Amino acid sequence: MQSREQLTQIAIEHCRKAAAQNVKGELFIEVNDADQTWNPRELRHIYEQQMTVWRRYGEFEVIVDESGEMVGFIDHDKYNKSVGGVLSEAEAQALIKKAKLLPSDARFIKLQEHQIDQLKRTFRATYALTDPLATHSQVEVEINSTTREIIALRPIVKKEKPKDDGARS
Repeated sequence: MQSREQLTQIAIEHCRKAAAQNVKGELFIEVNDADQTWNPRELRHIYEQQMTVWRRYGEFEVIVDESGEMVGFIDHDKYNKSVGGVLSEAEAQALIKKAKLLPSDARFIKLQEHQIDQLKRTFRATYALTDPLATHSQVEVEINSTTREIIALRPIVKKEKPKDDGARS
């Protein structure tokens, strides 16, 4: 039987390999609680090792509403790789649906190209929420057309209507 230290090292390597297949960038693995128990049905010891996998991010902005609820984000690092490419409405909608950032009943409104500078451009898709929030009923999803990654999800804040104070001129 292998020692706990040996089993932990094996578990870390399995975790690192599995995570590297799904996550880009340098990975950090934090070893959490472990448990080794006897399984009378399989007649062997079972070793369970909990781990947390971290990846360093650059500048990532979280957008919150007045009540502190998260309503969007901007992943600034994803702008750097956006050097061209085209994106159809169907492709944009498929990417956004796959990312599961919006409710399934959100309604697509439009897709627009956004020029950042002479070399960089992204595409912005606007969606209407069928269950509007107090601060916004539409969101904008920005897509990197080169890497096909979601860069940002921003609420389109409702404009306040001017208050009628009853004064007439």
